Amino acid sequence: MSQLKQGRLTLRADSAAVTFGIVGSKTQVRVRAEELGEIIAFLMGHSRRNTEQRTGFRVPLIEPMQDDLDSPFRVELYQGRTRYSAYPQNLSLTGILVESPQSSEFSVGDSLMVHLELGLINITLQGIVRRNPDDQLGIEFPQSRRAEELDPPDELVAIFKLLESSWLKCRVPA
Repeated sequence: MSQLKQGRLTLRADSAAVTFGIVGSKTQVRVRAEELGEIIAFLMGHSRRNTEQRTGFRVPLIEPMQDDLDSPFRVELYQGRTRYSAYPQNLSLTGILVESPQSSEFSVGDSLMVHLELGLINITLQGIVRRNPDDQLGIEFPQSRRAEELDPPDELVAIFKLLESSWLKCRVPA
């Protein structure tokens, strides 16, 4: 019989089943071996490796960059007629990470509109909440993909390039 302890959770396995328990509790749950596949698939779908895959380079939006830009990079979130404040943390061609005091009003999978503005360039994109840690929202832009190929809108590419250029200037000594 094999055994594993992870924090307060204990697992004991024999050839027929796995028994789950909590340290200090007499309550246990026994799961038959043939039922484990579904549980394993569920857990794998929530592993860090599967939920935090990145599909492109993210430009970190750091404070010194604002000095290099002619105008600030602004982000606004909309769901229906409601506007939510958002403070961009990083941007990629496939999504954005923002801080928002109203992040708890969103769930993973929620759809919203994301308005990006940098100088005279602006675009409103459909977004899907993919991550919602603490006061942050990780938002994917489905419009950036066509038939599994990266094909972001021109305005998003232009904003990304300006931010990337500013970020590089902040990193490379003159």
